[in-house]
Amino acid sequence: MKKILVPTDFSATAEKALRFALDIATKAKGAVILYHVYTAVESPFIDTEEKRIQYNQEKENSLLLQMEALKKKVMNEHTLVPVASIAGRSPLIKSILDTVTNNEVDLIVMGTQGASGFKKAVIGSIAGRVMEKSPVPVLLVPEKFEWKEPEQIVLTSNFEKGDKEAIALALAYANIYNAAVTVA
Repeated sequence: MKKILVPTDFSATAEKALRFALDIATKAKGAVILYHVYTAVESPFIDTEEKRIQYNQEKENSLLLQMEALKKKVMNEHTLVPVASIAGRSPLIKSILDTVTNNEVDLIVMGTQGASGFKKAVIGSIAGRVMEKSPVPVLLVPEKFEWKEPEQIVLTSNFEKGDKEAIALALAYANIYNAAVTVA
């Protein structure tokens, strides 16, 4: 858990995920990458190429400033954790996963608002899709989550060959917090 990616949409839930990731990074002596994906203007029907490039650069600079403000807001107790800010371009899921690969990220921590029912059927859960496709573990922080150090970690398993990695990660995470692990 040396490099943690935290996708943000600047919501309160994403801020909670960032705080959680910073706590993990502090204890694991890791680093955090704060990440936001935006949709660049690329249509040839919108002004000139030069103006589109300028607009996209201004948009990216604005997002980086927003991420810096968010970092300053939450960094006071985690001042020793290195935090990089990256603005990526859509498509969202692919951009997040490419960033994981290109930056050798070993954990994604992201907030989730728990899409369900009609909302999930129509648009799906971004966090769920990232979790399904991610080559690294994804830790989801629910909207109503209130932070406290974990004392017990439960890992569900089918006891398949590939679960050894998940068990090793759960043990490493538990070690950071001196928590017990139950595999069910």
